[in-house]
Amino acid sequence: MQITITNRHTSGTPAIEEYVQKKAERFSRYFDRILSVEVILDQQKSEHLVECIVSVEHGDPVVSHSSSDDMYAA
Repeated sequence: MQITITNRHTSGTPAIEEYVQKKAERFSRYFDRILSVEVILDQQKSEHLVECIVSVEHGDPVVSHSSSDDMYAA
């Protein structure tokens, strides 16, 4: 499973990227046919936005969005 982390309007710290990497690796517990995971981290003013796109074998991608004042919470 390939995991890609992209930063928009923010500079990604190694701690955030390691946290996202660790959380994204857990997706394989729930579905074993995941091809890739793309996580997009964004910051707009004081709000942190996270978008996660999971590409699965023989299916449509699963997309989720979250926002919070804290990047770790999002």
